[in-house]
Amino acid sequence: MARTVWFDDGLAEQIRQMGEAMSPRETGGILMGYVADNEDVVVTKLIGPGKNAEHKISGFKPDHDYQMTVLREHFDKTSGQDSYLGDWHTHPNCRAELSSLDLRTLARISISVSDHIRHPVMAVASLENGSFDLRAYRFESRRRGWFHSYAETSEMKVVF
Repeated sequence: MARTVWFDDGLAEQIRQMGEAMSPRETGGILMGYVADNEDVVVTKLIGPGKNAEHKISGFKPDHDYQMTVLREHFDKTSGQDSYLGDWHTHPNCRAELSSLDLRTLARISISVSDHIRHPVMAVASLENGSFDLRAYRFESRRRGWFHSYAETSEMKVVF
């Protein structure tokens, strides 16, 4: 089981900078990279929200067309070594923890992505009072709630 998510040099700083630029609204994007033989997750590229994304105080809607174009280009550039790992987003003025919406989103991601990634990752960055905290959560399984499926997750160690 993956216990660590590794961010290549400068990627955590990019998340911080994009988050600060949009604060107090949320922003986010896609994590690309690969799963190592020991099942650690290695993030080698971030895809931002895109120019047509909608940023709100408690959520954001990415520019899907932009993200899919960049994802395909990077996948091809790396001959398929780097692929979709999951998503990242910010929580301005909040803790870097998964919200109930984040859990539902992660459950939907686990259904919609191809079989190559059984355990998608969601990274959440907190930008609170000038501090920066980046945490990552790994999808483990789905459970049914009253109205939605929720993701059972485990928190991962983050290294950057």
